[in-house]
Amino acid sequence: MKSAIKEWKNKELGNTQHKIQILEDEIKLKYTDIQERGERERLRDELIVRKGELWALYQKEEREWMWKSRTKWVGERDRNTRYFHAMASSRMRVNRMDKIKGMDGMKETPEAIKGEVEKHFQKLYGEKEVLELIKLDYNFEKLKSDSASFLERPFKEEKVWGTIQGCNGNKAPRSDDIT
Repeated sequence: MKSAIKEWKNKELGNTQHKIQILEDEIKLKYTDIQERGERERLRDELIVRKGELWALYQKEEREWMWKSRTKWVGERDRNTRYFHAMASSRMRVNRMDKIKGMDGMKETPEAIKGEVEKHFQKLYGEKEVLELIKLDYNFEKLKSDSASFLERPFKEEKVWGTIQGCNGNKAPRSDDIT
C-alpha cells in the first residue's frame, strides 16, 4: 500500500523538488534572455508568472516537510540532519495503518481498511444539517469618498511582491498602510 501511495503522489502531485529545480533553471534563463536580447516586456510578464509558480512550490514543499516532521525545527530550516530524517521516518511509521477495527472485527487488507475509512467518513459527513437563516436587516454605512478612493487607488507590482514575500505560511503578513 505504501508503494501505491508513493506512486500516486508522484503521479498526481509530482516531485516538488524536481519541479522547483526546473522552475529555478527557467527563471535563470529568462533573466539571461532579458540581459542578452532586451525583450523586457514579454519576458518580464513570463518571469512574474514563473516566480509566482515557484513561490507556490516553495510553500508546498514547506507544507510537505511540516507534515512529515511536525517539529519546531521546520521553522528554523534545518532539514538535512540525520536527526530530522529519523524523526520524519518515525512519524511516517507511526501514521501508517496496518489494520483497523470495524463493526464486524479487525480489517487488515488495504481494500478492507479503505472500506472502513470510507464508511466512517460517510457516516461522519454524509448527513447534511441545514440551519435556518434569519433575514438580516442592517443598514450598513456607505464609505466616504476619500476612503473609497483610497481603496481604489492603483497598486505597484513591487508592493504586491513585497507583501507576498512578507507572508510566512504560519504567520500573518507585516502591517500595511491602512492600519
